[in-house]
Amino acid sequence: MFFYMFGIDQEKPEACAQELARRGFSAVVCSPEKRWIQAVRQSGMDAYACVSAFAVRDSDALCRDVDGVERIWFSSGCPTDASANARREEAWRKVAETEGLTGVFLDGARFASPASPEGWESLLTCFCPSCAARMTAEEMDAEAVRSSVKAWGKGTGVVDERSWMDWLRFRRIVVEETMSRFAKAVRSVHAHLRTGAFVFPASLGALVGQTEFPEGTLDFVLPMLYRRFPERKGPACLNHEYHALERNIGRERTKALTGVLPPENVLQEGFPPSALEEETRRARRSVPGTLAPIVQIMDERLAESIAAVRAGGAQGVGFFAYTDQYRKYLPDLTEFSGE
Repeated sequence: MFFYMFGIDQEKPEACAQELARRGFSAVVCSPEKRWIQAVRQSGMDAYACVSAFAVRDSDALCRDVDGVERIWFSSGCPTDASANARREEAWRKVAETEGLTGVFLDGARFASPASPEGWESLLTCFCPSCAARMTAEEMDAEAVRSSVKAWGKGTGVVDERSWMDWLRFRRIVVEETMSRFAKAVRSVHAHLRTGAFVFPASLGALVGQTEFPEGTLDFVLPMLYRRFPERKGPACLNHEYHALERNIGRERTKALTGVLPPENVLQEGFPPSALEEETRRARRSVPGTLAPIVQIMDERLAESIAAVRAGGAQGVGFFAYTDQYRKYLPDLTEFSGE
């Protein structure tokens, strides 16, 4: 099992990298700054950059919800905006040109989630003209999809199950294409570069379009398994996402949708480390490449969380995110590294 850190000490990257290497880390994910990359590589570790899937600019198309209202989410625009996607691909290629990189990871390759800080309505997207046209091209009834998603998300009207499932299928198609474009763009610069993507927990993947990872597309799939994220906002975090679902569609519908009955008071209490084992097992069934979940480092039960993802079939574990307090939480990694 290998270990990677998300982030590095920006003021003292050399000393930080040396310490991480001594503690058993083999890779660091950081911004493509020359000094940081050099520090990581000179310490004998691999260096990965992280890029955004749908970074938005003022001129980009935004997602539209079921009522036609524009919604920005996770600093992202519409995933089917062709002109914006061309610019995003160029940005990925530019990062891939960075000297010393081992690979590039993609973040935000999804649609909005239940716990979007911008609100529940951001989940109920996207029905802009571009997405509607794409639904039609995929032989979906875009208006029926919009109506069913509105009924499901707002509790008004009747949900047509086929149309609602088409919404999930549409999201999956777009996200899968995005990951494929990303991998091709990066490898077009340097064929040796490895690619990966940070993704949602498997139980929530269908809602954001992250359920299929075709063999040969990504070298790494990196589920974000943050069981009890303490901040006020927490997209992708298990306790925040399940709290948003439970609040908006109810406890029993949440279980029917995800197969998971969240713990009582899930936002504050979070999930036990054992839940990470099941999430990892579920991910393992759909990931042909290397599975390396990332867990929150400020976890008083971090050793149990590491053991859980290992038991679920993970080949690596990452930690989000670097802080000079990490030593307080990080166990001795040598007890895990040989397995």
